[in-house]
Amino acid sequence: MSGSPEFSLVQTQADLDLCCEIRRAVFVVEQSVPLSEEFDTIDAKATHVLGRLAGRAVATGRLYRIRQVWRIGRIAVVADARGSGYGTALMRFVMAHIRHITAATDPHQMELDAQVGAISFYDRLGFTAIGPEFDDGSGILHRKMALNFEKEAGFAKFFACETFMFFAQRLKIHHKPRHFGQTARVCPLDAYHFIA
Repeated sequence: MSGSPEFSLVQTQADLDLCCEIRRAVFVVEQSVPLSEEFDTIDAKATHVLGRLAGRAVATGRLYRIRQVWRIGRIAVVADARGSGYGTALMRFVMAHIRHITAATDPHQMELDAQVGAISFYDRLGFTAIGPEFDDGSGILHRKMALNFEKEAGFAKFFACETFMFFAQRLKIHHKPRHFGQTARVCPLDAYHFIA
């Protein structure tokens, strides 16, 4: 499968349902994660991202903030769309969005729980594995990974803009509400066209 993916922040129930369908196919059906573990109370407060290819929903992820930490999770790409860089493009979209909405003076960190088999994927994106392996309740071993961008505080806004401008050459970004039901904020980096 090839083409240019389009990523956006979820703002309708229909799009949220598409995210859930992808997660159900990838985690529940393929990886045998219990349905009760896959869908949790965090979904209601998280910002969800949906990736489309030629109009078809192919990738999803979510992000939410806990104090000074941004948590990223539920990164999933449908089986027949893997191997084309869409997972990397999705993560870069999420990371660029976090940097864009984070205040320049705030020390922040991105964290995620990576399946052991995916550690090298996140490592290439700048994350570092910390702590021991653990079972998160899904029956699959994970390790916590973190990316600290406190050191960028002095030029975080500049970096965020440069990041968006760079990816504006590679993906199509729609800056929409931070999560379903929230009012959209004005963004001067709206609607750049990216090609993965």
